[in-house]
Amino acid sequence: MKNYPDYEVPVLDSMKELVDYAVREYNSAAAFMFRDGNAGILSKSYQEFKEDIEALGTAFYLRGLRGAHIAVLGENSYPWLVTYFAVVNGGNVIVPVDKDLSEAEMAEVLERSHCSAIVYSPKYSETVLNLCPGFGLCVDMGGTDKNGFDALLQEGRQAIGSGDTSFEEHEVDIHKMAAIVYTSGTTGKSKGVMLSHANLMADAVAARKKIKLTGRSLLVLPLHHTFGFTANVLCGLFAGYTIFINDNLKYVLKDMQEFKPVNLFVVPMILESMYHKVWTGAKKSGKDKKLKAGIKASNALMRLRIDLRRKLFSEVLNALGGELEFCICGGAFLDEKIAAGFRELGVHIMNGYGVTECAPIVAENRNDYYDDKSVGVVLPCNEVRIDRPDETGEGEILVRGANIMLGYFEDDIETKKAFEDGWYKTGDLGRLGDGGFLYVTGRLKNLVILSNGKNISPEEIEEVFRRIPYVKEIVAYGENDRILAEVFLDHDYFVQHAVTDIRGTLESDVDAINKTLPLYKQISGVTIRETDFERTTTKKIKREHIGA
Repeated sequence: MKNYPDYEVPVLDSMKELVDYAVREYNSAAAFMFRDGNAGILSKSYQEFKEDIEALGTAFYLRGLRGAHIAVLGENSYPWLVTYFAVVNGGNVIVPVDKDLSEAEMAEVLERSHCSAIVYSPKYSETVLNLCPGFGLCVDMGGTDKNGFDALLQEGRQAIGSGDTSFEEHEVDIHKMAAIVYTSGTTGKSKGVMLSHANLMADAVAARKKIKLTGRSLLVLPLHHTFGFTANVLCGLFAGYTIFINDNLKYVLKDMQEFKPVNLFVVPMILESMYHKVWTGAKKSGKDKKLKAGIKASNALMRLRIDLRRKLFSEVLNALGGELEFCICGGAFLDEKIAAGFRELGVHIMNGYGVTECAPIVAENRNDYYDDKSVGVVLPCNEVRIDRPDETGEGEILVRGANIMLGYFEDDIETKKAFEDGWYKTGDLGRLGDGGFLYVTGRLKNLVILSNGKNISPEEIEEVFRRIPYVKEIVAYGENDRILAEVFLDHDYFVQHAVTDIRGTLESDVDAINKTLPLYKQISGVTIRETDFERTTTKKIKREHIGA
């Protein structure tokens, strides 16, 4: 497998330029589709999207919002997207609020960000009433009064119709702060990452150069996180396909059946769930042996360059809508077996790597150049350097480039800590391998340092023990010079295989894997959890209380 030249795409410096480009190229084509209550499925063209942005942005100006910090709160929706672009393309600053935060955490984000206005989903009306009594403007996306979303759109349209061109004529400062996005780290207090138009667009342009995006897409990742926004929305507008907006993860499979996406942007937890459902469904229907035999035959044909996957596995693919060709995954560790397993069924998985501070994509696997053990090749908008590499080439991943954040909002101390000679310190451990692939091996803060001087990445240990088929999740940690672990198990597995001695089976399988590892990497003790691990809103495991 050889790498190949980047795809040629236009260089766009701002999200305002992106909208204008999309209208010129795709105009009346459907940009977004979404459910709208009793109205069924609605569609908005690229031209209509631009008109709605300009109307809302003009209304913000009429309400005195210039240079203001404006929050947006709610599930994925078309009004959410219009709000984001109307805010940033008019010179205001958007503050996407994580809808899964507690009310107290939301209040802290709004206060720390100095928000003076908020646009919110009707689901959060009571929350906003409690949080924002002093706000100058509170816009209900489903409201019917003068401060309702539709009323503001109409207000802006009327002003534009009367000759108001203030929003259209506004010149975007691409290097000025456009968004404050709060991190949802696995430890510590969240920080407000300041991103500019230049940061976000440099990342979107670079991602488009590496990956060929085709077909329809289903938006499932939360828009308040940069991966969903940059990868699914900015790159999607760039590519010119239709994005169907999913507003609730409970209905993902239903939406896939109805909309039949060609591509999907996901986090590993979603992929793992989908893959698990494929095999549990096959076992329940008594077709798992047939599926395994089909995969074995298909793999043999693929070695002869005969691809019959979409025909052989049509039943599996139809459950995913029937037209899904590829998924782009990021946000956490992805088991390479999941990527390989989906590819055997005819769905290509491209894993990537990024952090909010990098807007967020740093590296990604390509359509025809990939390594499932890696997070792909480094994007052309940034450089990657491995700091203080050990004998294996592993060290902290440092990044610099046009996509790197402006800093943390009103936090000079943390901003200074985050950089070293102009390089952003990700806190992730990794190495650069042959062919330009980047491999992420763990988190610096999770590193276990033994008294013999050995440094062990818990993530490396976890990857090995995930090979045990019933281990759904595992977290390794150090204690008293030993490696211990907590595990969450798949109890359906034990029922299906008539296993009664769960503890004994686990200990036997752990011992078998331990024998393949150096003594200092072996797990000395395992705790079985009754419930899954506590997670952040981006579905990463919170490690701070593990083993406490």
